[in-house]
Amino acid sequence: MEKQQYIEAGKIVNTHGVRGEVKIQVWLDSPEFMRRFKTLYIDSKPVRLLSSREHKGFLYSHA
Repeated sequence: MEKQQYIEAGKIVNTHGVRGEVKIQVWLDSPEFMRRFKTLYIDSKPVRLLSSREHKGFLYSHA
């Protein structure tokens, strides 16, 4: 079995609103760059993003 490697790209710092959005502090070049990804991995489990947007240097995503 081959071990998969992941790059830490950010940290979920809070929830936002009532529709399940999370506020992510992005550690990459910019939140706009991270918006290109449709799947993120949290604790090695894939999470498909339904939508994401940038606001004041943070990424707000809905999965």
